[in-house]
Amino acid sequence: MSKHFFDYEDGDSVEKDVWYRLNVQPNVNQSSSEFMKLLANRLIFNGEALIIKVDNGDLFVAKDYTKKVDAPIRKMTFSQVTVDNYEDGTVQEYQLSGEFGGENAIFIRYTNAFNGWLQNSCENKKC
Repeated sequence: MSKHFFDYEDGDSVEKDVWYRLNVQPNVNQSSSEFMKLLANRLIFNGEALIIKVDNGDLFVAKDYTKKVDAPIRKMTFSQVTVDNYEDGTVQEYQLSGEFGGENAIFIRYTNAFNGWLQNSCENKKC
């Protein structure tokens, strides 16, 4: 699954760090295709996904996290974030420290009728 993201400034397409991260290599261990496949998988099977930007600018799709919503302003923060780290052909879970939100977290929610049916089917071991 390959998708090309564009970044525009004053109506002109520009290639910046975000463009590079989403179109070429989001982190040192994944290609953009692998990243997008994992993101789509999380959205379809979980109904939501969290993208985390770590200190060096790398992007990761979170495997597990705790979400906190500040009710009056609907501000979300995420803690106890776990990501899969792909090294030497193996997958290892890695727990990130600290809280994420604002400029270093993107939370995406996806719902439709097929999504609910798919989740129910998988829970009943039909997929």
